[in-house]
Amino acid sequence: MVLLRYVATDSQTAGDMQGYGIIAAWALTYSMAGISQSWSTQCMNRIQTHARGFLTTAIYNKTLALKSTAADEDSPVSLMNVDVERFLFGITKLHDLWGGFVITLIGLYLLYVQVGWACLAPLIVIGVSTVVSGQVGKGVAPRQLAWSESTNARVDYLTDMLSSMKTIKMLGLPDIVERAVTRLRIREVDAQK
Repeated sequence: MVLLRYVATDSQTAGDMQGYGIIAAWALTYSMAGISQSWSTQCMNRIQTHARGFLTTAIYNKTLALKSTAADEDSPVSLMNVDVERFLFGITKLHDLWGGFVITLIGLYLLYVQVGWACLAPLIVIGVSTVVSGQVGKGVAPRQLAWSESTNARVDYLTDMLSSMKTIKMLGLPDIVERAVTRLRIREVDAQK
């Protein structure tokens, strides 16, 4: 609001101190934004590290408790790779969601002070964007499932291949196996698109 008043007044009548104050406020605002963003990122990284350690340990302990005939050996390996990372990505987005909600409320209040009920126009844009995102998001789940299945297939193949590496080398099949792994990786990347 001070900036609006400063711009609206004649530059001759506005004092230099007011201009310097605006510059100082700008510097303080962006410095604090950088510091708070760094702190937020560091806190999120700590939460992700704790969650990754907990989930990996829980999956590992559960795998040790299972009988070898009760479960497929390869599925815990896939869980420890892909699903844990997807969970951690979700944690980040969850915090972005509530932070965005708070920022939106503060911004709407500041707009209401300046323009009154016209501040509701951004809410219409937010509502339309939410509906469109929901419609687009319906196609994401099947694609994620296809990507996860192709990742599991590649990891399973690699696990089997590594367990019989000696046999593969004795039979002279490393080139064939390498091409098969490359094909599986290409399928995985295509499924991710």
